[in-house]
Amino acid sequence: MAFSPDGKTLALAASDPPVRLWDVGAGKLVQTLDAHGVSGQDSNFAFAMAVAFSPDGKRLASAGREAIMISDVATGKTLARYKREKAWINSLAFTPDGKTLVAGDENAKAHVWDAVTGQERFTLDRRMWIGRSAALSSDGKTVAVGGVFNAVRLWDVTSGKELFPDPDGHDAPVHAVAFSPDGRLLVSGGANGHIHFWDAADGRHLRRLKGNSASAVSFAPDGRRLATAWTFNKTVRVWDVDTGDEVLKLPHDTDDRGIGGVAFAAGGKTLVTADWKPASRLYVWDAATGKPLRELSLGEQWVSFLALAPGSRVAAAGDAAVMHVCDLERGKELLSWHEGKRRILSVACSPDGQVLATGGRFDGTVCLREMFTGEVIATLKRHERAVSAIVFSPDGRVGASAEGADSDQLRGKGPLRIRFWDVATGAELATLQGHDATVSCLAFSLDGKRLASGLGNGTVLLWDVPARAKAPPLPARALTAKEVEAAWADLAGADAAKAHAAVWALAAAPGQAVTFLRRRLPPAEAVDPKKLSQWLADLDANDFDVRDRAAGELYRLGARAEPELRKALAAKPSAEVKRHIAAILTAMEGPPPSEVLRALRAVRALQAAGTPEARQLLAVLANGQPDARLTQEAKAAVERLGRMTR
Repeated sequence: MAFSPDGKTLALAASDPPVRLWDVGAGKLVQTLDAHGVSGQDSNFAFAMAVAFSPDGKRLASAGREAIMISDVATGKTLARYKREKAWINSLAFTPDGKTLVAGDENAKAHVWDAVTGQERFTLDRRMWIGRSAALSSDGKTVAVGGVFNAVRLWDVTSGKELFPDPDGHDAPVHAVAFSPDGRLLVSGGANGHIHFWDAADGRHLRRLKGNSASAVSFAPDGRRLATAWTFNKTVRVWDVDTGDEVLKLPHDTDDRGIGGVAFAAGGKTLVTADWKPASRLYVWDAATGKPLRELSLGEQWVSFLALAPGSRVAAAGDAAVMHVCDLERGKELLSWHEGKRRILSVACSPDGQVLATGGRFDGTVCLREMFTGEVIATLKRHERAVSAIVFSPDGRVGASAEGADSDQLRGKGPLRIRFWDVATGAELATLQGHDATVSCLAFSLDGKRLASGLGNGTVLLWDVPARAKAPPLPARALTAKEVEAAWADLAGADAAKAHAAVWALAAAPGQAVTFLRRRLPPAEAVDPKKLSQWLADLDANDFDVRDRAAGELYRLGARAEPELRKALAAKPSAEVKRHIAAILTAMEGPPPSEVLRALRAVRALQAAGTPEARQLLAVLANGQPDARLTQEAKAAVERLGRMTR
């Protein structure tokens, strides 16, 4: 609305007709203006958003979607039409001399027009995120533009120069935070073309990558490169961290929903990204050259979250509440499941790659699942709002989850919090509060002593992790021989929650566990070529038991037998052998067999124990046959424990 200079007339920006003039004294509608020519059209466009009187009260400016109209107040006649870009104008003002018109739009731009000639002089654009309002000072010399978040910008109307340019930090939602591998830097990415580098020790702003937004960021393991992706863009970019130079572009043939995530994998040798058109796809790229290596389709949902596990596994979640676990090296989907009505707003993978945590959009829960099987380990129900961000501590003992205010079902229940919880027991350890907006992302420093939280209002907070938020030492236990045997059985069982409990029971009794596992868990041996050939031949045996036993042995070998299985399949075997091989290969794409699961869970128990004896046994297991899954997991556990002690 706008009053005329004499206060006798009130102009209203309305719909169908888009402009109405009222006599204030009489309280009567005296005139309607359809200068925009939209009356009777689609209601989405049949209205004006702003009106303003000229200083002499003779002209009225009104703004629609595609034009600013200047009308004669007395006659209603259209005097001028200023064509403009398709963004709603939400404020209008004449300068005191009536020669200049300033218009603020929904994109937080201010347009300065010559009100005599109808020419736009310049656009004042600070790349803010969603404009709410603009105002002209009473002397007509300064225009202020405000956005939906933390920033107000001021410009000189005559020169078009910003008065207080370039403050440090974000003026739009922060979507991603990450610490560099050496712990010196914190990078934050958000909307509105900003990626910022901060000193992780004292919070000083160091520099920014201009003109680039980021909804996901990932440091290479050596810390020298940074990959960034923006949801509404079609290109992943890789930057030199020291110079800020762009070193690589990975274009995606996607629709307007753009990129769903990016992460370095395989020790920094590859990059994994996700996009959508017309279905979700995962891509694996050579991180040095940008060459695409393989592609994997994930169906008709928009993948918006990626959680990378050590090795070649990745978890992908999207808007259809479906979780996918994929093997990037083989380009295959291993598992998928539907989360039902809870939907997924956040996802994280533990450092050892064995636990997957998802945050619910509508139920305020954190669900812990075993990465190998997809089975539920525990459900944590302490949040009162949507769980908008999740992260694991570097040692995997603690999880942190944050709340958002974007769920209608869970809105307005006290302050927003970050909750720390014990991965072993699910017990809440501590909370942090002091956020005044949705927490959209979290990151632990590599020493686990600090936590960064990115907020929807453009703020990044850096916290000292409180002592009470660190996982307490495992209570020492003395297990009976029967209890150790029961835990050993649970490690191979289908009940993931029981297996999880068995892992931590053994970790709490490291002396007994190491002694027992040293006897029961030998290092992986090389596959005997003669046995492998015999098992392949036995797939065509007349005796059912022989065929079944051979199929079981090949299945238990997993990926180690896959090359020979595919070679045998290419040799056009009998229908019986072909059927068996196909069944074995299909089974390999699902959860590992029970004996393999037991070994992987045992490695996790040894890592959780972390004693010198447990480390020694892991080192022995890490020296097994290189291509065996047990060897690879044990080697990774040794490396993780080494990093935690440095």
